[in-house]
Amino acid sequence: MIHLENNSILDNFTDVFFVLDSRGRFTYLNIRAEQFFLCSRAELIGKCIWDKFPTLAKTNLEQQYSLVKSSQVSVKFEEFYEPLGIWFEASIFPYQENFVVSWRDLSECTQKSHLARLQAKLTEIIAAGESLTATLQKCTEIIVNQPDISRAEIWTYNLKEKQLQLTVFSEKVSARENQEDYNNRQNLNGDRKLSSSNNRCVDENLIEIIARTREAYYGIPQQSQERKKGSLSFDVSEEKSYFIGYPLLLEEKLVGAIAFWCDKPGNSQMEETWSSLLKLIAIGIERCWAKQAKASHREGLIFCLANQIRNSLDLDTILQTAVSEIRSLLQVNRCFYLWCWSKPNHPSLTISHEACDPESKLSTIGDCPPQKLGLLAKTVTSNTILCIDEISNYSAKKDEETIELLTELGISSILLLPLKTRAGHLGAIACSNSEGKRVWKNEEIDILQAVVDQLAIAIDQAELFAQARATALAAQTQAQQLQLTLQQLKQTQGQLIQNEKMSSLGQMIAGIAHEINNPVNFISGNLSCTSEYAENAIALLKLYQKHYPFPDPEIQQYVEDIDLEFLAEDLPKTIASMHVGANRIREIVLSLRNFSRLDRAEMKPVDIHEGIESTLLILHNRLKEKAHQREIQVIKEFGDLPKVECYAGQLNQVLMNILSNAIDALEMTSDKQESNLEILSDSRLIPMIRLRTQLVEDWVRISIADNGPGMSEKIRDRIFDPFFTTKPVGKGTGLGLSISYQIIVEKHGGSFECISAPGEGSEFIIQIPLTPLPEKMRGRSFEGALGEFSESEEG
Repeated sequence: MIHLENNSILDNFTDVFFVLDSRGRFTYLNIRAEQFFLCSRAELIGKCIWDKFPTLAKTNLEQQYSLVKSSQVSVKFEEFYEPLGIWFEASIFPYQENFVVSWRDLSECTQKSHLARLQAKLTEIIAAGESLTATLQKCTEIIVNQPDISRAEIWTYNLKEKQLQLTVFSEKVSARENQEDYNNRQNLNGDRKLSSSNNRCVDENLIEIIARTREAYYGIPQQSQERKKGSLSFDVSEEKSYFIGYPLLLEEKLVGAIAFWCDKPGNSQMEETWSSLLKLIAIGIERCWAKQAKASHREGLIFCLANQIRNSLDLDTILQTAVSEIRSLLQVNRCFYLWCWSKPNHPSLTISHEACDPESKLSTIGDCPPQKLGLLAKTVTSNTILCIDEISNYSAKKDEETIELLTELGISSILLLPLKTRAGHLGAIACSNSEGKRVWKNEEIDILQAVVDQLAIAIDQAELFAQARATALAAQTQAQQLQLTLQQLKQTQGQLIQNEKMSSLGQMIAGIAHEINNPVNFISGNLSCTSEYAENAIALLKLYQKHYPFPDPEIQQYVEDIDLEFLAEDLPKTIASMHVGANRIREIVLSLRNFSRLDRAEMKPVDIHEGIESTLLILHNRLKEKAHQREIQVIKEFGDLPKVECYAGQLNQVLMNILSNAIDALEMTSDKQESNLEILSDSRLIPMIRLRTQLVEDWVRISIADNGPGMSEKIRDRIFDPFFTTKPVGKGTGLGLSISYQIIVEKHGGSFECISAPGEGSEFIIQIPLTPLPEKMRGRSFEGALGEFSESEEG
């Protein structure tokens, strides 16, 4: 038995005071303990408390006693004593080999104080602003720390599934359960049905009843896992544990439900006591939901705004979209973007884009005065946020010039967030109001910071795109330049070859014409004498026949042998035919000389019609009728043209190319019609070339058309390309029309076009000025050059 000194002092305590040994037997009681247990010391000393008072067995008192006995550490807790229906505060501490227990009755005032402390703790948890799960988890942990509650669950209303779902739960750690087992069970948090170590679980139907009726529910779910189907009752267990469920309502709106396992049954008085705590938890749930919705809305706004900003790769579009959308989002008077050009000791700021109220007449775009940039430049270069709620109350001593600048710009409050791109460029987004005070909220700063981060990425992308586009454009330009150079080299090579051929041909023609011209002149000159001599000889013979009608028989025989009468009649005709042939040779020689034009290397006035006739004369043999080929008819519709200043030889070359191509096309048509006599007899299919010339103001227009097979649009678009030909190999070089185009357009400043369609023949139209155009006007279209020429004439 323990002997305590000053027992009279302990007897005067108003608190229950007793001592238990290691087996739970009473070794000492004070007078207040005798009154509490309604037994004398003699009746209790040596008796086990758990046997004498079974209602205390397996309660929190026994658990805490076992804990102190095993750990030798003092504990303090609150307990509800059911027989007396009171709360008491208990303390257990080891003393020598025994354990001292003291109970203090908690009056109604003490209970209210305890409830106030509990409410304060829950308020503090909810005000912390953590996630829904974290907040409710801490709430259940606080609740299960109450003496009579062993387990607490909070269910929240799922809007999508329109039902309550278990969100969190907490259980009291008993002396017989180690912390590791408890932690393993806590990791199951989130299941819709959760079991504790003693197999307690909430039936979902109970929660559904609470949600439907929105009233408290009291029951005794038990340990057995067998339940009657459709019943809410449970088998009897060896341990009483009362189930209490309350709906969590906020202004008649169901936000969730809370469930307890309690050591005492629930009643309306308990519900009244818990009402303020239940409302507080409901408010906490609603606040978490609102915070989640707000965060979701904010993320949606940021995502939408980021998409709009990054929807373009053009830097101007990105920045203008950013300031416009930010101004609309934050509802400010003005939002602008500024660049910071950081130079050693001389930073400069330039506002490049802004969005402001339609009524605002003052624009901030432009360079900021360098002498008033101290605070702003420092803010951007140091990558810090500038937040001024009211300029007038801001400490001007920090930077009087900057405050003066902001005031001049009509800014009463400003929020500025800097950014830095990967390329090292510095900038900032600034939002400002022009009237009154604007308190910038942390939420607004967070949103703007998120947008600024996205804007920096968008600027990086725009810069990379601009660099890539510039590189691609440079490569494309270089490739085009190389292609153009190659094409020009090919054209120059073809032109040189063609010029050399035409030069050689011209020299050969000129030589041949010269060599032929001498004997032709000799023959033409002698033919005149021969004709006169023949006429004299015939006249003499006629005189002989008149005066000597009966010649010698030998002479008579010879006259008959040579048919003198026919000879006298035919000889003048023969000489006349020789005259025609000689003249024909002279015309051909003249045409050859006209075509070659070696003596006309410069622009000189020439007769276009003479050049056309010379070309037709050279091609005369190809125009004549041949086997299985009709004669090609040439229809001339010449207008009244003056002489034209041009390169005659080169122009004749163009006419030769076009007429030769027309003859080739008509010959091709004839070859296809070779076996069809009916078609050959059709007069509508007579091969024909039509030549028209006319004067259009100060321009000469030459049209050469044929009724051949024509050509497709694909071929027509390429006929002026160098080395492009539709003729078989060996019959065309593909340079004729390309060189002709250069001669007409570049050399003469005219126009050269082709009109053709399959089955409708082809028409080539040449237009050249009567007098040479200035060099700067050559190579333009006929209409453009004519219009500019007319304007210069009017001027």
